[in-house]
Amino acid sequence: MTLPPSLLALPALCLLAGCMADPAAAPAPTPAPQAIALAATAPPPAPRLSGSLAATGFGKMIATAVRSHPDVRSASYAIDSAAADLGTVSNPYIPAVSVGASAIHETGGTTPGSYATPYLRVTQMIFDGGISSSQRTAALAAIEAARNNRLVSASEVAYSAVEAYVSLHSAARTLALMQDNLSAQEEIGQLIETRSAAGAGGQSDALAVRSRIADARTMVIEAQTALERARANCIAVFGFTPDGDTAIPVPPRLLDRSDTGIGNAPRLLAINSSLAVSEAQLALAQAERMPQVSLGGTAKNDARGDQNVTFDLSVDYPFDTRGRTRAAVEKAAAEVNDMKAQKAALVRDIRRSLDYAEAARASGAARRAAAQEAVAANHDNVAAAREEFQIGRRSLLSLLDAQSDYVDAQENVITAEADMTLAGYEALSLTGDIVEATGTSMEDIVTVTR
Repeated sequence: MTLPPSLLALPALCLLAGCMADPAAAPAPTPAPQAIALAATAPPPAPRLSGSLAATGFGKMIATAVRSHPDVRSASYAIDSAAADLGTVSNPYIPAVSVGASAIHETGGTTPGSYATPYLRVTQMIFDGGISSSQRTAALAAIEAARNNRLVSASEVAYSAVEAYVSLHSAARTLALMQDNLSAQEEIGQLIETRSAAGAGGQSDALAVRSRIADARTMVIEAQTALERARANCIAVFGFTPDGDTAIPVPPRLLDRSDTGIGNAPRLLAINSSLAVSEAQLALAQAERMPQVSLGGTAKNDARGDQNVTFDLSVDYPFDTRGRTRAAVEKAAAEVNDMKAQKAALVRDIRRSLDYAEAARASGAARRAAAQEAVAANHDNVAAAREEFQIGRRSLLSLLDAQSDYVDAQENVITAEADMTLAGYEALSLTGDIVEATGTSMEDIVTVTR
């Protein structure tokens, strides 16, 4: 059995479909030559940071950690997944064509009996309530959100790498300091033994020094433990243990701290993308309340074998008697409000972090200078205490206290420098500019992960 020649009438439906195609699926218009020329001559965007660490050994080390970190790779795969989801969003304005066969049995009418006939059906969507447009908008927003979420992951990994390396660097300096302190305590102990052998020292002096030496050894062990923990943290972030000798540069500053500058922060752009996804989901839920209109045509033979083409207009309006659409709209609206609240909170956090970083720069420099001055003063005090102790003008306790103050002052320098450094990098991490500051481009991440 062959298809009836009247099926040739159905291409008219396809022509109708071309006139009713979804505007959202149409390709973007080609920019005018004047617009292209203006774009080519437009000045580059103003730099956001006061400098870059891309050429430094420290910046390269952090960039390597970011590019190779599993979290960043996972975020890159999420972009591929979002792009694949876009491919699943079909255009309902493309005609749906189906071919089949029908077996029909009629008991009444002019030609009772059974017969079979092939058929061709073409269905053309005329109005879908904006569902397809909302689906496409949501899918595109999800891709952009996935890209920006990768930037957030990269920022978090970059700061974790900075924090791990600063801890390693500080732990190594602290261990060296404690080892020097142990050597100094042992020298004082040797001095006491020499004095005791000459009959100038007492048993209490020997016991006091022995106690301080034991404390110094305990501090060395604690410093070694802290260094091992810092190395373990570095392995978790870098995949290896850095040597700890790479200099840590001063973090660059954010040049524009206005509302516009903060609004252009990469992490703000990321949360804006997530907000766009939530708004698109809300629009999709609202579109499902709208009626859908479609035009269909079917060509087949009737019971007498005559060729027959029928057209139908369908209107589908959901009454949502179970309340599913209403619940979906309410849920999507709540998610939009939640994302707006998160955005407002992030703006506050960024401002707080930037203010804290600026305060840390100012107070940290003064704190470090004061600590360094204390180191110099205590160094001279230890030297003077030794000389005066040998001639009997100072007690052993005074000498031991001077050595302890000297060690504390050096520890304060290490802590002040670490805190001041981390405050600056934390602010860059919160804005997302730490990725640019360390010279880690998104293209580098894509190259590694694909």
